[in-house]
Parts: sequence; structure tokens; C-alpha cells
Amino acid sequence: MCQKSCKVFKQFYAVMLTSSQLQSPKVLQVFKEVPKANVVSQLIANHVVGKSKPSSHLYGDKPEVHVVPVQIPVGILYS
Repeated sequence: MCQKSCKVFKQFYAVMLTSSQLQSPKVLQVFKEVPKANVVSQLIANHVVGKSKPSSHLYGDKPEVHVVPVQIPVGILYS
């Protein structure tokens, strides 16, 4: 049994886009389970490819996509 000092978390997974041209990471979508590779590929195709404005100084900049686990305390979700 969990005592009062025990914290219970709800696990989510955020697919995030990071790049040196972005000041902060951009969350593309949040999932309840770890997304499969084809789902991440579809997100990239829909939200990233062709959406950024080309610039001569950004050709060396390659955006990266990360799947980040996010733990949220259950008390915050239902309060």
C-alpha cells in the first residue's frame, strides 16, 4: 500500500522538435504510450517538412525530433 509521502505519477510521452533557430522546443503531440516510428514519421511529415522558412544561414541547422517522457503527479491532473 502506498503511504501519504508516496507520489503517484501519470506517464505521458511528448514528441518535441528542437532546433537552434527555435528559442524553445516545440511540442508536436503528446501520447499516452510510446509512439511507434511510423507515427513519429507521419508527425514529421505533417508538421516539420516544408513548414520552416528557408534561410541562407540555416542550411547547416538540422532540426531534431525527440520523444520525451513526461511524468505528471496525479493530484495535479484531478484537482
